Amino acid sequence: AFSGSIGFDSSTGRFIRQPIFGVGYAGLSVLLFLDVNANETYEPDVDVMLPYAAVRIPNHPKPELGKDGVLRFMRLPQHRVLEIEIIPSKLPDPFLLPAKPNYQIHTRTNRYQELHIPFYYGGWVEGEVMIMKPAENDPVAGAGLKLLLWRLESPEEVRMIPTFRDGTFYVDGLLPGTYRIKPDENQTEALQLMTSDSWIEFE
Repeated sequence: AFSGSIGFDSSTGRFIRQPIFGVGYAGLSVLLFLDVNANETYEPDVDVMLPYAAVRIPNHPKPELGKDGVLRFMRLPQHRVLEIEIIPSKLPDPFLLPAKPNYQIHTRTNRYQELHIPFYYGGWVEGEVMIMKPAENDPVAGAGLKLLLWRLESPEEVRMIPTFRDGTFYVDGLLPGTYRIKPDENQTEALQLMTSDSWIEFE
């Protein structure tokens, strides 16, 4: 005898058994993977699956991690927009970064939906800002300056990077891509400073 519901996860071709009534609810399968070739698409022969319970939906039960490495949320409300959050502490490597920190889905009735979340190994950049004064031969440290850092693939996300007392700076958690960094123009104008380049570009 069997009591409960059976759902079919079309994304993985598996039948999912639920010990409780599941009709009239939605389901979600989440697959986390290391995007080896950086194309944001899961390719089993190329990419590496990350079988960790590192996502959550606020105010909803925890997902179940299947033997196939896929996370499954059951009994989700239908026709709702839900936020999916990443839990970095559940990952085995602190340098693993998701393509986005949050995702959204619009649930459907009696349907398992799928969500593939690509991860990458984050990079970092460090450098030094020096100020040249006309009357002095030796440069001085650019302490307390603000730098603007952005990724060309997502230019709307600008990070403010402060320099340390010795003029150095450091920032980590960078996704793969092309970046540009430059001093904050409002600050340099207020301090009457000039820069030799509009920005510095790096990958």
